[in-house]
Amino acid sequence: MIRCNSELIDPIEPRLFDVDWSRANGYIHQSGMGRGGAHILKFSGHYVVLRFFLRGGIMRKVNRDRYLRLGEKRSRSFREYELLRWMNSQGLRVPRPIAAMTAPTGFFYRAAIILECIPQARTLADILKEGPLPNGMWSDIGKTIRDMHELRVFHADLNCRNVLIDDADRVWLIDFDKSHRRKRGRWMMQNIERLRRSLLKERGMAAEFWMDDRDWSQLVTTYQASHDGRIDVSAKQA
Repeated sequence: MIRCNSELIDPIEPRLFDVDWSRANGYIHQSGMGRGGAHILKFSGHYVVLRFFLRGGIMRKVNRDRYLRLGEKRSRSFREYELLRWMNSQGLRVPRPIAAMTAPTGFFYRAAIILECIPQARTLADILKEGPLPNGMWSDIGKTIRDMHELRVFHADLNCRNVLIDDADRVWLIDFDKSHRRKRGRWMMQNIERLRRSLLKERGMAAEFWMDDRDWSQLVTTYQASHDGRIDVSAKQA
């Protein structure tokens, strides 16, 4: 089953979910990103991202891409598709979803999603290996995350490779697999801490990494000062 959004490409070509077909027709622009599950395609004058839902960790060795069928609305691809559509309607800088697919295989299903490709954007991790961020950019990142949290969106993997900055110095958030809306709670600061750990990990592996305590403090200060004040980190997690 395929769910489509005609805002960017109309009509969408369902066979774009078939990598062999896309490659044979010259639509593949770049392949093998992020554990091999993502491809950049150029179709109908637009660059889009085709991402397959793949398992990680030990489970990946025995089951690479199948998930238990619990109804189409609960599939990984359809849930991310609907969440992205809603976040776009709220003005958040996240990719526009173009199409989502589920393919049943007995009691299981495989899934994929096609998203708008953010033009001229790079990951926060890659940018920090080359030099410091422009003035105010750490604050912009903090505000962007707070805008997401104000809408009660939990990002399941908020790390420095899922924060993008484009050539106009705009901050984008990507990869909302397993993300969802929930009540306010400690998870909000846990999201922030997850981002911090990923930055420290990248810094530990890089010859140069342009981030220090003042940069992080700027992000957190702006995050906590935005909108309705500081987060109550003692609130009960939903």
